[in-house]
Amino acid sequence: MSEATAFNAYNKFIALKQHFTSTSYDFFKYKGKVRSNLNTFKTKKDRFFFEKVSRKYEGDELIIFYVSNLIKNRDIWIGELARNAACEKTYLDWKKRKQSLTYQFQSDILSIKSNMNHLHQVDDDFNQLFLTKPDEYPQLFEFHTEGTISLETLIGINLVLGCFRPWERALSGDVIWDDFYHMCIKYQPFLEYNVKQRNKFKEILWKEFASVI
Repeated sequence: MSEATAFNAYNKFIALKQHFTSTSYDFFKYKGKVRSNLNTFKTKKDRFFFEKVSRKYEGDELIIFYVSNLIKNRDIWIGELARNAACEKTYLDWKKRKQSLTYQFQSDILSIKSNMNHLHQVDDDFNQLFLTKPDEYPQLFEFHTEGTISLETLIGINLVLGCFRPWERALSGDVIWDDFYHMCIKYQPFLEYNVKQRNKFKEILWKEFASVI
């Protein structure tokens, strides 16, 4: 394994970490390029972790390994990524979700409907899922934070119904929302949702909540 390969793994990690933590850096706009120096990299104590990671993942696989873990913890250390088996599980779980986004979306929508029934809500209350109230987050947002629906599904719902825009107007300045919203905006391009998938999401929503959409 060459130093250049490990150095590339280092650059990708720095670029993606900046992408998710900075408002000014965009991984796609700058094509993953960051200011770095190979000679400086050689002096870093953690360079061996990048060597270890680069032996296991390469190309797009390395990028997604980083992304899948960064969306869970943007402060994650390369040593943890290289040594913690939970990080590999996070990556493998992400791959499974990515390969079945439509199925995941449909399953989550049914979970939303089940929760509404459990709360004795009816179809007419669908719009209540999106409302912001004083000192409360929208119910749909809480469904995600409670683990009822995946982040990918919530982003998919936003692509169809545009719920993030009014939430941003109402919740801007709230630390939890601001952090979450920033992360979603940064994460969405990696999902590569196309028109066909968006239309399928719309079809699923229409089927389950036709009377109120």
